[in-house]
Amino acid sequence: MRPPNRLTTLLVLAAIPAGLIFIAHVRLTLNQTARGAHQEDVLFLRAEDAIIPTNAHLGQGSDGHLGSTGKVFSGDKIREFRGSRHLNPSSATKKIRSLFPNFDSNSCKQWAVVTTIFSPQEAFHKVVGLSAKWCLVIVGDEITPDDEYEQFADDHEDVFYLSASYQKKHLGSNEFMSKMPYKSFARKNIGYLFAVHHGAKVLFDFDDDNILTPVLLNTDLAPPFFWMDQVSRDVIDEWSESSMLLQFLDAVNMSKDQRLSFNPFKYMNPSVAKSWPRGFPLDDLQEDFEAEPRKVLVGDLPYKNIGVIQALCDGNPDTDAIFRLTRHKATDFTFRRTASSLPLMVPFSHYTPYNAQATTHLYNSFWGLYLPISVPGRVTDIWRSYIVQRLMKDVGLYLVYSQPIVQHKRSPHDYLADFTAEMDLYHKTAKLINHLDRWSSIKANFSDRVIDLWVELFEHDYLGMEDVIAVREWLNVLISIGYEFPAVIDEGSVQVPRSQPDLDGQPFRAFPSYPQSSKMSIVPETSRPKNAIVKIIMMTMNEWPLVKSWVLYHGDLYGFHNLYIIDDIVLLKLVAASKICLLVLLTVAADSSTYPDAIAFLIYARDILGVNVLFSDVNLNALEKLMTRIGLMISGSSDYIIKMDTDEYLAVYDEQSRTLKSSLAKQYLRQLMTNVSKPVDPKMCTRFLQWTSPSKDLCNNDADAAPYLFPLKEIEVLPGFKAVFDSRYIDKYRVNLGGHAPSFLGFDDDCVNQGSFSIIHAHSRCYEIEQENNKRVLIRHNYIKETDSKDTVIEKLKKLIKCDWIDQCTCVRLDCRRSSCHKIDPYLNHLLCPERTKESYYNE
Repeated sequence: MRPPNRLTTLLVLAAIPAGLIFIAHVRLTLNQTARGAHQEDVLFLRAEDAIIPTNAHLGQGSDGHLGSTGKVFSGDKIREFRGSRHLNPSSATKKIRSLFPNFDSNSCKQWAVVTTIFSPQEAFHKVVGLSAKWCLVIVGDEITPDDEYEQFADDHEDVFYLSASYQKKHLGSNEFMSKMPYKSFARKNIGYLFAVHHGAKVLFDFDDDNILTPVLLNTDLAPPFFWMDQVSRDVIDEWSESSMLLQFLDAVNMSKDQRLSFNPFKYMNPSVAKSWPRGFPLDDLQEDFEAEPRKVLVGDLPYKNIGVIQALCDGNPDTDAIFRLTRHKATDFTFRRTASSLPLMVPFSHYTPYNAQATTHLYNSFWGLYLPISVPGRVTDIWRSYIVQRLMKDVGLYLVYSQPIVQHKRSPHDYLADFTAEMDLYHKTAKLINHLDRWSSIKANFSDRVIDLWVELFEHDYLGMEDVIAVREWLNVLISIGYEFPAVIDEGSVQVPRSQPDLDGQPFRAFPSYPQSSKMSIVPETSRPKNAIVKIIMMTMNEWPLVKSWVLYHGDLYGFHNLYIIDDIVLLKLVAASKICLLVLLTVAADSSTYPDAIAFLIYARDILGVNVLFSDVNLNALEKLMTRIGLMISGSSDYIIKMDTDEYLAVYDEQSRTLKSSLAKQYLRQLMTNVSKPVDPKMCTRFLQWTSPSKDLCNNDADAAPYLFPLKEIEVLPGFKAVFDSRYIDKYRVNLGGHAPSFLGFDDDCVNQGSFSIIHAHSRCYEIEQENNKRVLIRHNYIKETDSKDTVIEKLKKLIKCDWIDQCTCVRLDCRRSSCHKIDPYLNHLLCPERTKESYYNE
């Protein structure tokens, strides 16, 4: 017979005198928590310790019976742990290699972990379909269909299935593994250790009914994270480290808040008002509903200071049973995205619940993955979240809430059953948060602090004895497999988010800045990056799919956080309407994208890759001022600034082979810092230019062919084609639309001798795409209108330039003093004689 749970027993005994209830409660707790624990670890209240509790503990009347208002959990200490807290990793596993026999994979740095009793779900196929390399470990239970999952793992190289029979055969002798109960959500703990043991640096903790959503329309999926070791680490150092653009609240004002709880929903544009995440303390709801959202600031926070990223979900967010039972549209619930929708950093002084349904854990927080086994499944991940947040304060890590990356297709649930399973959340959360915030430790070793806190929570009746023992063994296994725990830091050493300049609430990275000298080579290496830092401002307009290849190319070579881009904010409504998850880290000077794929990718680039992306409705004529403003603001954190277009690729000229090479970029950046024979000149420009050539055959096969597929022409010298602005003198120049180095700004033909930066200009694209691009540019300059007839457009364009008419179809431009003149005559000729112009285009 299954023993009654603690709540049921207390309800049944509600009419019995209070003293007897307390004794029954203690005896039941003894029976439940002693299971699986070593005898020497279990020393609770002795007979003489079972004193009749105070009224404060039971919330009862003076007559010793329960009062009319019911019992209130006190959180007082009711027992004492006298077992061993000593960590002995040698007892965790005799041989590291034998921890998970028959499995071997160190190829993944990014892992996803799930447990299930159902057949392979859509959520699993989405994780397997991620374009970046992710490995998936599935932890089976006793009724999980093994045959289906063994076949699923056979079909996918990076999928690993741990069946219940495998666990019993190979893991039963391990002190920790043997304590994990079957028919329990907490069996995920085994999967966490599997991933860490096999080299995980990032871990996506998800549920089998939370499905990753596409970044692009019906195509690529948004990975929960992008591990930076996939790109070149030499461009990431102490000055140009990877960071997340986010919103945060003023720490000083938040420290004055009397409440310790923090509700992130109200800052994430929920479609249902007065909502809250599962695990938020009910005691604080009324005050939270009445309080206005505080003003948010924008900036960035280094990833090394982020421990956990909780992704929201659309469709049926993770709310508690009370919310679902009392709201008409509880399951029709989304979070609206706008251009300025950014991840939200939870204030360091506050506490917010997070779950195990769509949560990314970074390496420094792996110690906190453990899910408690002595509480119900609807409580275990919430208790974990609060415990981890308290401990993260000792090592300077933050919790971040991000925009939705999953759609929740929840399997049928009995809300009243959920309500019963969540009872600890309703009764104990407020007390738990206050207890955690008061707790402190003087232990120098962080793992010792972890075990001490779990013991503390056991003694105050938040957790059972089996969790204290299991956590001790969990830490032993982590130590055995080589996990490196973070170091305890002083309270005054905690990194705070950096405020950054913004455009309409959209931040872009301008800090930290570093000392600059008239000769870079003499600046001490300890005071600045070892490499020269190049920041690239890129302008794009409906350049899909060019923008994707451009971002990935330059992000790998020069750092995603050193890219800056701008696009049209109006078009985000298109993307939001189709409920696409958008992510990006990039600042792009872009204009008027109308392709939802382009918008979606840019948001992906900002939120995941780290590009600085700005959405703006500024027209082309005002872009020069905006780009110049950005250049001035980022000058203190860079050595060079280059303005480029989506079809331009920054490379380096190789003197020996006399070719343009991207592989020399990092070496060249180092040389610019150390080689005095290559002096820095404020009037440097790109040295060589190599064009691509149109290919009719290529375009006939694929109208959207990538630029690198087109054949290259001969390298040529083109002085002034692209300025390489010295950041120390950017205030003397204007960043023009083309990023050129004209003579009226002081550049001359000699500027090409000052460096080796060169451009591969993939200007050639398929004819139809080229003409559509020309048209968009002319509209954005207000030279023509979208509603103009063909004849009207022809007449307008003829008035803008002087032509040498070869014949009635061919205007050869003689003179034009307007921006983007090179777009006018090709489009004019296209309107006059499209077939002839197309043939000429491919024959040139």
